[in-house]
Amino acid sequence: MNNIITQDASINLFETNIRILGGLLSAYDLSNDLRLLSKAKQLADNVLPAFNTATQIPQNGLNLKT
Repeated sequence: MNNIITQDASINLFETNIRILGGLLSAYDLSNDLRLLSKAKQLADNVLPAFNTATQIPQNGLNLKT
């Protein structure tokens, strides 16, 4: 299985933050599995550039590879 964080595909930033990132953090909170926290941090680091805009309004879509 390919690593979703390095795939060449566009994502919806809002949905990714509330569903995937939120889900990883919730699962980590329940299990204390550090692998989940590591994936959450990796994903958060990859979506961070979407928040660095001239208007301070995050981009709606983002390509995780580029």
